[in-house]
Amino acid sequence: MLQGVLEQGLHEAKQGSTDQQRFADLLHEVQRLKVIIRKLLLLAQVDSGTLKIKRQPADLCLLLKEMYDDAKIIRPELDINLNLPNKPVFKKVDRPLLIQAIQNLMANALKYTVEGGHLSISLDQEGEDIHIRVANTAEALSPEDAEHLFERFFRVDPARTSSGNVGLGLSLAREIMRAHHGTLDLTKNGNPTVEFTASFLSRRV
Repeated sequence: MLQGVLEQGLHEAKQGSTDQQRFADLLHEVQRLKVIIRKLLLLAQVDSGTLKIKRQPADLCLLLKEMYDDAKIIRPELDINLNLPNKPVFKKVDRPLLIQAIQNLMANALKYTVEGGHLSISLDQEGEDIHIRVANTAEALSPEDAEHLFERFFRVDPARTSSGNVGLGLSLAREIMRAHHGTLDLTKNGNPTVEFTASFLSRRV
């Protein structure tokens, strides 16, 4: 209801007015809080063992292509590469949850890619194992930050942290991968590349 009121106020406010800016700021804050609440609810389901995985066959290549297109819209000036196999790669996954996990990785990459750097999204298959990699040109994390990176509410040093970041994205992404019997790891951490790899493994971990 609150979001609807703010959207109406934004629509009715005079273009370029202080009221329009105020409505826009409040609407952004409401949307940010909704994202945080959704993440907290999902993590609460993980803790209680009630997170339900509804698996259906999905073409992971198509899913990544859609996310690549979204990234190009968000940061059109950024050099973004997409590397996919020549044929579809199908996997039974909970598509909304997987999108949430990869979006969290993408959000970090889009946020922290240095000026003049690039971002790459890739998928490769080794036997029955599937690996999704999100890599970007960024400053390396300190050993201390890398050690605690997947902990809930952990945020890296202020120089790398933007306002509004509450430190839930990577933790939730890892839990989603674990629910799929997969893994999520920081696989490269050095200048000039930081890379995360989400893997679906034929053998449960």
